[in-house]
Amino acid sequence: MKVRSVTTPELFFGHATHSIPFGFNFAGRAKVFVANASGSVSSYFVDETATPVVLANAISANATAVCWLVANKSATFAYVANTGPSTLSLMRLGNGGSVQLVENVTAGNLQGPADEALSADDRYLYVRNGGNQSLSIYTVNADGSLTAQPSLYGLPAGANGVVAR
Repeated sequence: MKVRSVTTPELFFGHATHSIPFGFNFAGRAKVFVANASGSVSSYFVDETATPVVLANAISANATAVCWLVANKSATFAYVANTGPSTLSLMRLGNGGSVQLVENVTAGNLQGPADEALSADDRYLYVRNGGNQSLSIYTVNADGSLTAQPSLYGLPAGANGVVAR
């Protein structure tokens, strides 16, 4: 595969009917899943010339202010942080790049969820909440669903980003 440097607008704008691509996650070498702030998720295959090909176009996350997206290593599920309604969208990902909304999760202490990360073994999801400076923690079940665990409070105001091991 040829590699060339591209900017986000060059890669995503104009290639699908959506607005404001925000968070994204690579799956393997050539698939990209994108959270669109307008309330949807799109997927692309990036060919050997680094040209994106739309696989799933603006699949509704049934939420507003869609921000971040993190996919598990096998690219079978993605978790989307929806800052506006303070929810997470669980999306099922197909081998061909299909995207399907499974459910919106409201459990746990979600208040303005923004950044998120999965543990290295895909067993835990961590979500930084900007609304109350907390970290929501979830166990990831075998079917991709989430079980809320006790949250951590007291993150510094203005904290950004989440990294998990």
